[in-house]
Amino acid sequence: MRVRGRRSLLAAALCGAVALVAGCSNWPTRFERIDQGDRPRVLDFVYVNLQDSSLCEAAPGDSMMLVAYFSGVPIESIKWGVSWNVILSPYFGDAVKSVEQLEYEEVTPDVSGFDTSVTQIRAIRFRVPDDVVAESDGVSEDLLAQQGVEREEIVELLDLMATSDPVQVYQDPRFQEFMASFGGMSSDSVSADSAALDSALVFMNFFLQAMSAPARIFATINDVYKVESDFTVRYNRHLTWLPGVSVNRNPVIHFMGIHKVKNPAPVRLNVAEMSILDTTYVLFSAGFEIEPRDTLLIGPAYCRMDTAGADAAILLDTGYTYYVAVDSGIIRGEEMRDDGVTKNGTIEPETYFTQWFYQHDSTEMDGVDPNDLMIVGSGGRPVQQLLPPLDTGITTATLWVQVYDFSAGEIVRPYGSSLAGADIRFEYTDAYVEKVEKGEDILRF
Repeated sequence: MRVRGRRSLLAAALCGAVALVAGCSNWPTRFERIDQGDRPRVLDFVYVNLQDSSLCEAAPGDSMMLVAYFSGVPIESIKWGVSWNVILSPYFGDAVKSVEQLEYEEVTPDVSGFDTSVTQIRAIRFRVPDDVVAESDGVSEDLLAQQGVEREEIVELLDLMATSDPVQVYQDPRFQEFMASFGGMSSDSVSADSAALDSALVFMNFFLQAMSAPARIFATINDVYKVESDFTVRYNRHLTWLPGVSVNRNPVIHFMGIHKVKNPAPVRLNVAEMSILDTTYVLFSAGFEIEPRDTLLIGPAYCRMDTAGADAAILLDTGYTYYVAVDSGIIRGEEMRDDGVTKNGTIEPETYFTQWFYQHDSTEMDGVDPNDLMIVGSGGRPVQQLLPPLDTGITTATLWVQVYDFSAGEIVRPYGSSLAGADIRFEYTDAYVEKVEKGEDILRF
């Protein structure tokens, strides 16, 4: 029998937070709760460098793959455009100088781990022009002018450094002249094993940032809905042999799951409190085996929903609080965060942020009060409270998590992201059904 209950004020507060975040998002089609409606919903745009699949950034001439994840209405068509000439401004708005049709090839995406009846995935491959950095108006001419250098001079030097081995670079008169002007070194002191050279080369980070060119992809979906997505073209991946030069990789999601904690439980569950976990339902794991050291990742009891088959269910019971959780190596001790280098030369690690999305089964939605649906808290944290359904007719849903990175202070730094998803199924204990039927507060069971 289908029964319905009621939410507390805390649940209303969580709903308010969801609405606020959705309204302020940079993605015009991003909503934490994604119900089948009249439009597609963007889950993520992930950029992959085909020369080094861990990277989300491009160098001039690179081949890139863009993997676009959607839910909502079926994606019948996508028209792709691009601007290689974008000027970013935090004060006056961005300026897009020209938009052209993107030359691309459709490729078969990796759909493993996703229910393709709910998650729609499209992938394209395209090539970055060789002259983007040389021609883009988005390159900071003012920063270069402050150093008394012309763009053509830096492009020529970067092309040399990107296509030659270090010994050849050090022996090239153009490099020696550059180091004499900006590194304070004489030509006879430039050598591959020179500690002074390593110290002097640190300033190259400034020029690499000044020579980073923003680009923008435009997608028109079903001839109606428009999505814009930015990425960065820079030389960094060719120059990692220079001291302090960093690249940006897409985060790797190791684990996604649902924690079950016996009440009283905190609204926010911190890593230091993971010892109170009762049961963990593992929804997604990136090919690793759960080990004894993972006590900060899973509870003493756990269920491998990712390998148990479609009939496996999360048992909703009274006396417990539930949380969605994701780890990109930080909790598990396999951190892979990249460093960002500010224009002042300060090296700082990037920060990971989290975005949760969820969608109910449309066949179970008829007549359901929106307040009785599942709710996932918001706020960018890897662990968020989950309020289970108050309508026991809700038995299935889809959950996604996006992890993306950010590093303050670095000019036109590329953004990396990853997405994981899983279908979930609920079962309810008799005690849960009884409490809901009586209209008791779900958070006070």
